[in-house]
Amino acid sequence: MKEGARVKEVFFEYLRDYSLSAMTYEVMATPKPGLVDRFNNGAHKDVDLFTFIDSIASLKDYYYDITKFGYEFNKKDYTLLMERIRPIGIEAEVSMFKATKGVNTHKGLIFLMGIIAAASGSLYRRNNNMIIKPKDLSKVIMDMTRGITDELKTNVDAKKLTYGERIYKEENILGIRGEVEKGLQR
Repeated sequence: MKEGARVKEVFFEYLRDYSLSAMTYEVMATPKPGLVDRFNNGAHKDVDLFTFIDSIASLKDYYYDITKFGYEFNKKDYTLLMERIRPIGIEAEVSMFKATKGVNTHKGLIFLMGIIAAASGSLYRRNNNMIIKPKDLSKVIMDMTRGITDELKTNVDAKKLTYGERIYKEENILGIRGEVEKGLQR
């Protein structure tokens, strides 16, 4: 393997490992009243710490693959990157649901961290630099997700609403879609 190719692999592996570690640290944080942590299931009867660990393990290839996909993306219209990573995210959800026997442990993080990983991969290629500046990442995320909140306004099947879609319909809150569309800025 050429040195440049190995450097890319290291970057993809780093993003994968960083994503999986973040997910592991989150579930291990204790106490979290009402939520799953190391000592209890909180308000959840269908999930425990081991369900979360199984879910995290099921996603090990996803974060590598989505970072690499972002790296390989070479178009100027970043909304196309978002469009093209969605099927990869859906495949990751299928893996998660299989590992958890149908329990949603990480659907939101598959969405959010998948966008961040793909944007990071794209920036690495564009800048030929593994150091990703937050303002550059924010801009790419905004460009990728431009118009994503418009999806909430369409008439969708009320029986199949995600939690975010339901909150939008009931409370007019844009949720994570609104946050990524603003580039995850505060």
